Amino acid sequence: MSQINVNNIANAAGTLNKGILQVQSECKLDTFTTTSSSFTDVTGLTVEITPRATSSKILILAAFSLTNNASSYSAARLMRDSTVISLGNANSSNVRGSILYYGNTSYEGTYNVYGHSIVHVDSPSSTSAIDYHIEVCSNNSSGTTTVGMRGDNPSGVDGLRAASNIIVMEIQG
Repeated sequence: MSQINVNNIANAAGTLNKGILQVQSECKLDTFTTTSSSFTDVTGLTVEITPRATSSKILILAAFSLTNNASSYSAARLMRDSTVISLGNANSSNVRGSILYYGNTSYEGTYNVYGHSIVHVDSPSSTSAIDYHIEVCSNNSSGTTTVGMRGDNPSGVDGLRAASNIIVMEIQG
């Protein structure tokens, strides 16, 4: 069998075609809860990718539900290894995240599951293995941050559950 190896393929105009070099993904089917006011890794929402070139961009797509069972907020943030990426600007001592959710039990809170997504393009400038993952927190120990289900965790018809996903794509630089 013959094989052709090339470094680059150019189109008719002579410019290089850029595209997706690889895709890695993780689908979390179970749920995650925390009462921590410190950001905590969501078990099962981590994906590893090893870029082929330092010029590559990494497109991260994450989708998950996030709720809180108290009149409290929950926050989620996107991480590259131990570095926070896709983070809101600082404003006083406010919590910053990629996503913020505020639950008010008088009209929403525990009885709703809100789908959230994070879309980010990263330039890691690396050819080493990289872990992209989601971290979440609650603003106080009286509230429980929940990923993948309603905050009050009911059973039966009301026991809503949702899959969580993280997908990373290496885009040729």
